[in-house]
Amino acid sequence: MLPLRNNLVKSAYLLSPQCEPISHVAACLVQGLISRGIAIRSNVNFDEIVSSDISKPFKIRSDLNNIELSTNSKNEDIYIVDIPRSPFDWSSISRNCFSSKPVVFINNKDTANYYDYHESILVFSTHCNKFARRKGDIRPIGFGLSQGIIERSESFDLRGQRSRIVNNFNKTFNQDVRLSLELALINNLEKLMQLDRRHLTGNDYENQLCQSAGVLCYGGSYATNVLDYAYWRETWKDNPDKLAELTFQAFERECVIFRWDSWRFWETAAFGCVPFQLDFEKYGFALPSMPIPWVHYVPIDLDDISNLPSIIKTKLESDPGLFAKIGKQAREWAIVNYSPS
Repeated sequence: MLPLRNNLVKSAYLLSPQCEPISHVAACLVQGLISRGIAIRSNVNFDEIVSSDISKPFKIRSDLNNIELSTNSKNEDIYIVDIPRSPFDWSSISRNCFSSKPVVFINNKDTANYYDYHESILVFSTHCNKFARRKGDIRPIGFGLSQGIIERSESFDLRGQRSRIVNNFNKTFNQDVRLSLELALINNLEKLMQLDRRHLTGNDYENQLCQSAGVLCYGGSYATNVLDYAYWRETWKDNPDKLAELTFQAFERECVIFRWDSWRFWETAAFGCVPFQLDFEKYGFALPSMPIPWVHYVPIDLDDISNLPSIIKTKLESDPGLFAKIGKQAREWAIVNYSPS
């Protein structure tokens, strides 16, 4: 960030190696760079961005006028590589490819926890977990907020009376945490608060958030260091690519949660709702600015999950305005730390 502060960066080139649609995090980053007056060139257009409906950056088409489409760089001050979803030889991209200019990688993939990097490359990765570390100069980054969702949220009255907890997860694969809590939490939580299971989109979803006290935002898949088990080491001994994928620099817990971040968490905060998420510190979730339990979100402890509804009940009896305060604080924290600029 030092070059930006010293105004040494005047231009940036965003590269999508396979010409795939830009990731949400990379697009938000570009929005922030543009807001700082930094010229942007890219080898792909921003008509398609891998993001959710209300979070999608550059929904206002005129914003795209600030991005020049070009398959060739013009010696920009910094290069941003958006790691694609399909496999590619990303290790071949280094500073030498860009005339010794700084290179930053952005990894917004669901499989971000299975990547190593050359030590010369600075990487910002989502889903970082401090209990399972990979090789390379990897810094955590959150999905964060697009400028669009911040501006849209400002057009709503976020001070109204709120009720219900939104529980409208999409049914997707590799969501062990959601399924575990469906069994262990939901029945008891529903005895305390009304759950809203509607799957809404666009303006209807924004209104749903404005009328809700909180949103269940947890997610992720369980992972373990399978190479601790001799059977798998033997099975893949002749498959160096698979062994490299499953080899961690450090794996400090028997079970670690990957793929834990989501647009849902940030959308919830943007609209002043209370995010329900696993305890960041306890489960190793890493962000550059960490949220505080019971200040910015309701923390979920899998060791004490059956008591969470009664804990919430006791806290609300003591402070009926608690959820309103947490929602307001979550919104302020997210905008200050995770807006594009």
